[in-house]
Amino acid sequence: MSLWREIWQKTVTANCVMSNNEEDGLIGFHYLFEDYGDDGMLHYACGEAWEYRKNFAKALEEYNKAKDYFPVPHWKDVAQNTINRLLQNKTAENYFDKRNFEDLLWFSFQKIYEYINLDDFVRYVCLSAISRANSEWPLSLVDFRTVLELQIKNYFLKLLNL
Repeated sequence: MSLWREIWQKTVTANCVMSNNEEDGLIGFHYLFEDYGDDGMLHYACGEAWEYRKNFAKALEEYNKAKDYFPVPHWKDVAQNTINRLLQNKTAENYFDKRNFEDLLWFSFQKIYEYINLDDFVRYVCLSAISRANSEWPLSLVDFRTVLELQIKNYFLKLLNL
């Protein structure tokens, strides 16, 4: 796995921890920042956690840092779009036009961060798939099918106490 994918996967876990417990999450993000420096995805995931916790000022601060640290223009645009949404005091539900494919993708991307009860790996794969659905849609569909199968398998194993 590439380093940036490894970092992204770890940020999804830290995001989930912080969404549930601010203190524990901040500790997790602190260690990630120590290990990986100022990676844009770390700041973006931290911003998503702050937004989930309704601390919009800190969320904006992290999204702005993410925009500054993202090396790729596409991700800078994602961060700026999120900043614009927050500055308009809008949630993903009332910001994106879900009849527009690109907007639907980014609506889904932001909603996945909120689904903290999903397995972290499943959330990571979903986020990764959504982020490239426009450019690599066949691979994106395979990712979604895989995580759906994993979730179904895990659900039924728990249901059957196996």
